[in-house]
Amino acid sequence: MRAVLFDRYGPPDVLYVGTLPKPVPGPGEVLVRVHAGSVNGGDLHGRAGEVRLVTDVKPRGWPKPLGLDFAGEVAGLGPGVTGPKEGDRVWGVLGRTFGSLAEYIAVRPGVIALMPSGLDHVQAAALPVGAVAITALRDKARLRPGERLLVRGGSGGVGHLAVQLGRAYGAHVTALAGARTLDFVRDLGAHEAYDYATTDPSELGRFDVILDTVGADQPAYHRLLAPGGRMVAIAFDLRRPVSSLAFIAASARHGRSRVRFFSGKPSHGLLTDLARHVEKGELRPAVDRVFPLDEAAAAHRALEAGGVRGKIVIRVA
Repeated sequence: MRAVLFDRYGPPDVLYVGTLPKPVPGPGEVLVRVHAGSVNGGDLHGRAGEVRLVTDVKPRGWPKPLGLDFAGEVAGLGPGVTGPKEGDRVWGVLGRTFGSLAEYIAVRPGVIALMPSGLDHVQAAALPVGAVAITALRDKARLRPGERLLVRGGSGGVGHLAVQLGRAYGAHVTALAGARTLDFVRDLGAHEAYDYATTDPSELGRFDVILDTVGADQPAYHRLLAPGGRMVAIAFDLRRPVSSLAFIAASARHGRSRVRFFSGKPSHGLLTDLARHVEKGELRPAVDRVFPLDEAAAAHRALEAGGVRGKIVIRVA
């Protein structure tokens, strides 16, 4: 089968489309024919080797695959699988491993769910990371109606979905994004949107919940929390990883307004909840651009260039 691969860490140009053996689903596994997947910040960091301490916990040789989320259809079932059926249209997220930008993947049923009705595979591929936003806002921060929510990176992959979910949960949503994407963020439902490059944190006021998808300058934004406020971070500062993680750890031990840090691990239940939001009209996909599998390097360059509105999707099949 064809898959996006790389033989060394580096810039987007290290990516190429090669071949791997088509997986055979083992006991308890589902074979998914992948139609589309998106490009995430984690893909960029994984390709560059910036998160190898996490991704290489179970080292694998070269070449390495890429891709975290996917939309496709069930193409086969391993022994003992109940629930999914061949031909089901499904979506999912691999979690802390890569490999979804391939024609086929073998996964556990717990990381997939039925796609929402009314979406094609490209649209669906833009949405699975919304499960991370649900975890952050609903489960970690326990966002309540009427609270003030700040989303850092409001036009990005997780951020643009968090803006929509914040509105669905009844919050007053403020978003920080690039100057070129402010109208896009407002159209998603943000009550207020500001250019992160020209807005000093001190100008923003106080917030009950802050969702940080950026990672840099966390102490400055942590100071914006109102009494009883909660800050959830899904990123840390890769330029200063030691001091960034030390700040997060210290906040967890001292003070009432600690930073809740987590790396998303979406499940069948979260993906099903996500589908309900889509079918209720509370979430809509935002696809900035679509690239064919052979142009995965160009897709990475586009995300690195910034100014993306929603998701960049790679069409696999």
